Amino acid sequence: CLYGLQGEGVGKCVYCDVGWDTFKPGNVCTVCREQLLVCNECESSRGEYHCFDHKDLGDIYFTDLSVFTEDELRSQRDGLVNYLEGISVGKRWKSRRRTVMRQMEKIDAHLEGLYETGGSIRAEEKVNSGGPACRSCGEVTCAGDCWGYFGGNKRKEVMDNRGGELGKEKQKLKANHNEVFAVKKKLQGKRKGKKKGDLADEIVNLGLNAPLSSFVVNGMRVIPPYFRTLSCNTKGKWAGERLLTMVEREFVTSADSSTNERALKLGVMLVNGKIVGREYRMKQGDVCSRTICAHEPPVWVGEKRKLGWKKVELPSGGSVYALDKPTGIPVHPVGQYFGNSLTIVGEKEIGLEPNTLHPLHRVDKPVSGLVICAVDKEVSKVVSQKIQGGDVRKEYVAKVAGDFRGVKGVDGEVRVEGGGRIR
Repeated sequence: CLYGLQGEGVGKCVYCDVGWDTFKPGNVCTVCREQLLVCNECESSRGEYHCFDHKDLGDIYFTDLSVFTEDELRSQRDGLVNYLEGISVGKRWKSRRRTVMRQMEKIDAHLEGLYETGGSIRAEEKVNSGGPACRSCGEVTCAGDCWGYFGGNKRKEVMDNRGGELGKEKQKLKANHNEVFAVKKKLQGKRKGKKKGDLADEIVNLGLNAPLSSFVVNGMRVIPPYFRTLSCNTKGKWAGERLLTMVEREFVTSADSSTNERALKLGVMLVNGKIVGREYRMKQGDVCSRTICAHEPPVWVGEKRKLGWKKVELPSGGSVYALDKPTGIPVHPVGQYFGNSLTIVGEKEIGLEPNTLHPLHRVDKPVSGLVICAVDKEVSKVVSQKIQGGDVRKEYVAKVAGDFRGVKGVDGEVRVEGGGRIR
């Protein structure tokens, strides 16, 4: 190789395509730390570098934020938000979204630190203290001789000499991540078992574990309104979007924009357990929770005051429950139906613990008939496989109006009376 001879090297400068073969320890991508070939002219005109894969972040992603004014930092953050909108969908951009979100949090933490020390910086107050700090060891005086990722234990030695000091910004950023994780764990539960237990407690606390004969008025089962807190994780496509815009689009039962803004102010709608402003933009990992007053649609039970059920012992061991599903009741909680669902009513009628009865197949809400459920997971798995494998035959009986004597079959589309969906 011809080291440092412009125009004659085998390699090329990543910026100007001039022939260049000299690797320097400090010339790494500020995003991914990839070693880069940068000629002397480009090196002198740039403080930080970006590889080919991260060139689109060249004006908005920097490691050393201390050299920028408040306006420049806000401009970088706005650029990151716009960039995030372009990669909000797809597994391909999952790591890139996480990298951009962390940079936005770093900028927010830096801006907050500026306010804590007495307000924003003015352009004339920018001071370059000998150049940017090393991307790897954090030392301003380091010329990149630690070689970063490629330097083995060099970084560890440097950090040990500094007494393990990682810097206030990194410590604060780590504390913010821990706080978000703690709130997420509290709201949703770290393990499935805990989540299942929380749902069972909610059913009991709301008084929904009631028999079929409860809440019946003139043949309709009408559950009184109740308050319930719903939470969800931020999807990748929501990152960078206004919270209120997302809520109004994704949740069809949500109120109008003015009511949602009032809900934010009163703490009825929270992000990570905290009240946020109306212009708040969703971040990756956020947990959005909102308290609603649920009005379940009533279901028709007629003169039926008790749910029919029977426990069936299986020859191979274990047991299942056969429930007589009335028409108009969904098999399990879905949409606006929670207490008015077959599994919750069945658990009370049979005498089981809440949230323990699981359906092995589904029957449409308007259809009445037999529904097989189980409590044991192994039994559920075996029976479900037999149903999916075609070893169990389902038979539907339709009640129709008219004289069909002598008619062997009907060709064509059959529609619900009144021109509804095709059945």
